[in-house]
Amino acid sequence: MRFFYTGPRRAQGSGRQKTYDGKVDWQDLSRFVYITEQDGLELYTQVLNHVSLKRPCAWSSWSTGAIRTNRAKLCSSPPI
Repeated sequence: MRFFYTGPRRAQGSGRQKTYDGKVDWQDLSRFVYITEQDGLELYTQVLNHVSLKRPCAWSSWSTGAIRTNRAKLCSSPPI
């Protein structure tokens, strides 16, 4: 899983634009969008690039507590 690059574009004529911005660390959800907390579950989401499928997937992850030991990851096609 890789993050899509969302930073500034390069100046014109200085090479190909950057597409990806590093691998996903599932222990660190700081780059994910926090949605809500309900009954002790924290919900995060992000559109990521799935390397082997070669396409974007909308990922949701929820966890319990600060240690994030109990979690589930769900993948679906992002809306067009």
